Parts: sequence; C-alpha cells; structure tokens
Amino acid sequence: MTTVYRGKPALGCVLCRKRRLLCDRRHPSCSQCLRVHQKCSGYRDPNALRIYDQTMEVVQKAEEARLAPSTASNQRQQQIISPPISNDERAISHVHTYYVGTAQNRGMMWYLPDLTRAGGSSALRATMKALGMASMTRMQMLPPKFKRSAAEAYGTALRATNDALRDPTQATTDATLVAVLLLSTYEMISHQFTNLQRTWMNHVEGAIRLLELRGVEQLDSDLGLELFTTVRLQSVISCIFFRYKLHHSPQMVELLDLAETKRDDNSRPVEALYRMLTRLSHLCIRVDQARRSTAGTLMPLMEESLQLDADLQSWTMSLGRAWQYTVIDTPPNNVYTPMHSDRYHMYHNVNIVGMWNHYRLARMVTNTMIRSLAHQLGSESQQLVVQATAILSQMVEDVCATVDYHFILGAPGFAAVYRLQWPLFVSALCTDMTSARYTWILQTFDMIAKTTGFQQAISMLQRLRDGKRMGIIPGS
Repeated sequence: MTTVYRGKPALGCVLCRKRRLLCDRRHPSCSQCLRVHQKCSGYRDPNALRIYDQTMEVVQKAEEARLAPSTASNQRQQQIISPPISNDERAISHVHTYYVGTAQNRGMMWYLPDLTRAGGSSALRATMKALGMASMTRMQMLPPKFKRSAAEAYGTALRATNDALRDPTQATTDATLVAVLLLSTYEMISHQFTNLQRTWMNHVEGAIRLLELRGVEQLDSDLGLELFTTVRLQSVISCIFFRYKLHHSPQMVELLDLAETKRDDNSRPVEALYRMLTRLSHLCIRVDQARRSTAGTLMPLMEESLQLDADLQSWTMSLGRAWQYTVIDTPPNNVYTPMHSDRYHMYHNVNIVGMWNHYRLARMVTNTMIRSLAHQLGSESQQLVVQATAILSQMVEDVCATVDYHFILGAPGFAAVYRLQWPLFVSALCTDMTSARYTWILQTFDMIAKTTGFQQAISMLQRLRDGKRMGIIPGS
C-alpha cells in the first residue's frame, strides 16, 4: 500500500503523542519529558510527513502507463506535492489552534474564523501574524532568531491598525477592534511588567474610544456584544491596579445601559459583575488617598467595602447552570502543573473560568482593603480582620484550583493562561510569603513562564522572588 498523509501531523515527541499530551516542543527537551525524567525523542518535521494513501491512484497510473506509455511520464510528474508551510502560515495557524479552539473546547477568540472568512482586513491578518509568531517564539516552536521577525511583524501590525483607524469605514468594523485587542494581547505576552502599564493602557484607551465611535449598532450582534464586554473588562481591571479613573463619557453610559437590555438570562451576570468592578475601581482610588486619614473618614470607606464584598458574594447566588463549575477530588492525569492539592475545578469554557477569577480577584482586593482599614480603625475592628483573612484564604484557594483546568483543556486553555496571571499574582500578594501555598504559586509561575514564555509571567515571578509587592492593592 502506498500512503500519503492528508491530515494535520501531530508534531510532538513520541512520549507526548503516545500519552496524548500537549507537547510544548521546547529544545533540547520538551517539558513533559523533563518532568518525568525521560529522554525526549525530538519532534517531527511537518513537511516530511505529507504522505497520502494512494494505493488506488498508483494502481490506476500503472494501468494507464501500460495502455499509454507515451503519457505515463507526464502523469507521474503531475503528482501533487504540498508546498512547505511558510512561517506566516504557521503563525496564523497557531493563533487558530490556541486562541480559537474547537467546537468542543472554544477558545478566547472563537470569533476569528468568521472575521477572516469574511475577508478580514490587512490589520487583522497582520496582528494575528504578529501574535502567532511572538507566541511560537516564546514557546520555542520557532528558533530564537525569529524574535526579530516577531518584532517586525508587530511593527507592521501597528502601522496597518493605525491605517485602519484613520479610515472612517474601517475604524468601526469588528475586524479593526479585534486587531486592537490582539495588539493588547501581544503586549501582555511580550513586554516586561514595568513597561506593561503604559503599553497596555494605550491599547485599552484606544479600544474604549472605538467603542464610543462604533455606537449603539455594535450591540445588535453577538460578536459586537462580546467585544464590548472584553474591552470594558480589560479597562476596569487596569483601572483597579493602576488607579486610573474609569472612562465614563455620556456615550459610554448610554452604551452600558443599552447593553443590559441586550443580555439573556445566562449572560446578564456579566453586566452585574462589571458594575461591581467599576465600584471597586472608584473605591481603590479613595482608599489609596485615605492612608493617613482619621477614623471619621475611614469608617465610610469600611462600610462601602463591606457592602461591596456582600454584593459580590450575592452575585454568585444569581448564576445559572451555564456558569457553574465542578469540583474534582482526584488528581488529574497531568504532568504539567505541580499539584497544590487533590482538588481542582472544571468549567464549561475558558471565558467562564475567566469571569469567575475576575470575581475572586475583586474579592481579594476588597478584603485586603477591609483588613487594612480594620487595622487603622483599631481593636474594635479585629473581628473584621479575622473575617477578611478567611475570605482571602478561600479566594486564593479557588484561584489555585483553576490552574489545572487551563492545562487539562489543551491548546485553548494553554493560551488562556495569560488571563490567569493577574489573579495568580494577586493571590501571591494575599498569601504569607513563608507558607507552602506561596511556594506553590511561585512554582506555578515558574512553570507558566517556562512552558508559555509569557514575558509578563517571567516579570511577575521575578518580582515575587525579589519580595516586591508594589502596592498593587490599596493598603497592602
């Protein structure tokens, strides 16, 4: 039998293919083999694996050669040979694999195929290429020399996106807004933590302006509503940690009110969570400004913090079945992550786990402020210190329990790890540096940094090792 493979080859090492694990294809050995102390077999060449089952074709050609010898040579030369895959194509394919996902395991950017099938835009394709090449380089799927190519692709993507933003027709399209979001993702993957505040905020502010420019029509489609939600959440999280005043122009207030009317029962909790995160961002600024205030000033802040925490807890009671997760009490068959305990969570998709971790992050920030305010108010508030400490411990435990899910899920979860970094970083800030849990969080950051190459994870890990807590949370 003559065989020619027409499917997509599995490019991992022998051990990962045999165990059906996600192989990160690092050199000289993948992380899976390193963890189980096995010699890595190396990786397949995708261009050497393009073999097809052509038994019938060969038989037919032999018969044709017997009947028509003069044409047999020409027919043999017409055999289709797949051309090598370019790095541009590999980069685009990487984004589809890791960020789009499948029908069973939908990724963070599930909507990209619809945009690219519709013709997309030069800006969208350029940003996908830049993100894919940067991600592949950091995951060591491409040699280090391609870091320069990734940076050049990023420069091209910036120029293409700016050109689209200057065009009145293209500026309001879904493709242009997605291009801006992809640039923001590139920043989180590629830039040092110290540079992140400026670069990330530039993209977030630009995306907010686009929401205003796109107007109420953007909320008439599922994709428009999805993008509206993504931009707002990025905006409010950045305001919480960097103490920016949240941008609420009259146009944005109108859009926020209208968005609530567009939601069904399953997605309506998104709006409620966003409004509580907005309250938290305003509260963070005021608590930060009240460090040396009198008890008369601190007490209203304490009452507001306690009310916000109670509202956040009530929010979880309003969630329907689509939002629920399963607690598993047996260790996963997974050699990527160091186990914190036998218990971990399973979710319906990466967007649901992302929302839950936004909630946990909000409660960690709120209860850190409650504990700080209680210390300033004196001994009569010590019971609040005990209560806030217990809540912090539970939130940190729950964030840690989501780590395994991201790696069990495969490629879509692997990419979604970048959303896990802030909740995990804040979890470390809320944990005793001498505890076993703190050590585990640092080990997990080290694993994320090595397997994904995310620059933000590398920078966060270094800051934690150096003991730099940075004042990210007011009062911490």
